[in-house]
Amino acid sequence: MEPTQRRPLDLKLILISAIVTLGSSLLIGFGLESLGRHFDAQSAAAEQPGLADQLFFAAVASPVIVYIFQSTPYVVLVLLREKLQGWFMHVYILVSAVLFSLLGLPDGSMFRLYIPGIILAYGFYRSREQGRPAFLTVALIVFLVEATQLLLEHYRILPVS
Repeated sequence: MEPTQRRPLDLKLILISAIVTLGSSLLIGFGLESLGRHFDAQSAAAEQPGLADQLFFAAVASPVIVYIFQSTPYVVLVLLREKLQGWFMHVYILVSAVLFSLLGLPDGSMFRLYIPGIILAYGFYRSREQGRPAFLTVALIVFLVEATQLLLEHYRILPVS
């Protein structure tokens, strides 16, 4: 395959990653909540923005999250690819997942974000290595997960946060 030839989005990877990420986040969140270790960063009395505003924010935040936590570590580690040799994928996924879990630092949900960080990093790596649009793939995964969580919270189907 020529380096300029781009392959289409891997919709199966996007869907499976979104489902696994959402599922692991829910399971870990419920587990931590049942143990009494889940801290809510927002007070119950605070006014929440509307669903449309939250979905818009998720759409804007998704590419920023991918750029900071998947794309930037990949670009930095590519500079060390020769030294890392066969360990490149493992180091990249570990670094990216740890950085992604730092999003949970303010409210104590770092552990809950580590497994989704691994899934997102793997999706980015796999898409990039297959010549697919990795940035768009992972941004869509992040948006699907965020939108699903917002809808579940809004319609009170599950207490996701």
